[in-house]
Amino acid sequence: MIEQRDSGLNYLSFMKTRDLILQKTFGLLLAKGYDGVSVSDIQQNTGMARGLLYHYFGGQEALFNEAAEKYLNDWFRVDKEEVRAKTVGELIVFTLEKYNRVGQEIADCFGQGVVLADVEMLFFEVMRHNREFAGHYRAIRENRAAAWKTALLNSFSAGELRSGLNLASVARQLNHIIDGVAIDRGSGENMPEVVYEIEKELKGFCELICR
Repeated sequence: MIEQRDSGLNYLSFMKTRDLILQKTFGLLLAKGYDGVSVSDIQQNTGMARGLLYHYFGGQEALFNEAAEKYLNDWFRVDKEEVRAKTVGELIVFTLEKYNRVGQEIADCFGQGVVLADVEMLFFEVMRHNREFAGHYRAIRENRAAAWKTALLNSFSAGELRSGLNLASVARQLNHIIDGVAIDRGSGENMPEVVYEIEKELKGFCELICR
């Protein structure tokens, strides 16, 4: 019983250490860019020896990739079961709530000066260096488009949409709206302003496709 408890505590300690390293690494990547961060920077920010960092992650590229993967999944992965019964209006509300939570987490973890555009630009940097991460990023965007398409089908079945719409194309447009606001406008605004702009653009577009 004692051995099991010790094993559980060791695992929790291991995971907390990993999460700390990932958070510190992601913060450095946001501040200095993919090519501007060294293992020495991470050592200084975590207080850990180089050998210990490599013990947890194997190398600098693996660490950078895993840090980006963690926040990509935590913040932008869509749970299909969670959204599969939602209409477009309900998915808009869900999306806005999600981005508000993401904005708060960004501020809590990395400071008020970091905005969504900074995160997206870092993801683009990581994609240029790591093909596997690029594939995961595209898959998450495709899953988000699929969620919009499902919501469009639900709204169409409920008689909320105009007839004759190409739902796959409309779903892509909804995706583009979010990306456009987050990247094109998000660099000069704080997160509540970005979420407000996303809401305004999504609702404006939906007025065009709804009955």
